[in-house]
Amino acid sequence: ACKQSLYCAAVLPPQVFTYNTCCVGLGAFRDVEVFSHEFLPTVVESLLFLADRLMNRALRDKAYNEMIRLFRKVFDSIGWLLRAHTHLIHHVLRSKHNESVQICEEDDISIVTVIMWNNIFRANGAVVAEMGNRALTDIMDDIVYKMSSSSNPVIGRAAVKTLVLIMDHSSSFTVFRPIFKGLVLQVWLRKTGVGKALTLLDQLIDHLRSDVP
Repeated sequence: ACKQSLYCAAVLPPQVFTYNTCCVGLGAFRDVEVFSHEFLPTVVESLLFLADRLMNRALRDKAYNEMIRLFRKVFDSIGWLLRAHTHLIHHVLRSKHNESVQICEEDDISIVTVIMWNNIFRANGAVVAEMGNRALTDIMDDIVYKMSSSSNPVIGRAAVKTLVLIMDHSSSFTVFRPIFKGLVLQVWLRKTGVGKALTLLDQLIDHLRSDVP
């Protein structure tokens, strides 16, 4: 109970800081460059470290539901920061703590991470074109892996929505087509999808079959 309270206390300050940073802006800071490119990456790395610890504690059956709830809050904070400061995305992709989270096959963890990318790309589609092929490939590889390793329809729907968003806003999807043509369809057609999920699947199929010059 004591450790659980400590984790709860550790999650609150990043939430407050993230809200202030994203909503108030950087006008009050004298050296915006230092804040953006030195301080914020440190904050993100600390959040990823905390998320990694919470995940591992949950996987050890230590107050699973509470640890997942706190993990979700930490990733909400990370998502807020990435939406407000998109240059931090590359830092996240390079983090060993993020890698640890991404390779986890626990459904509750996968749902949080896929939905985070969906929210980022839905809020600002332009960031897709700014990220570069390597970063997008890393994200898409991870999303497809999560689709293939889980039968959870929540993961499937979130993954397809995110892939559609990436394809809608990427000007160089021809780079990705050889990787995902057939694989995405093979994975997703094994799932049970209804309603909007089928509409999203149709969109994804159109993208995969299209002839982009």
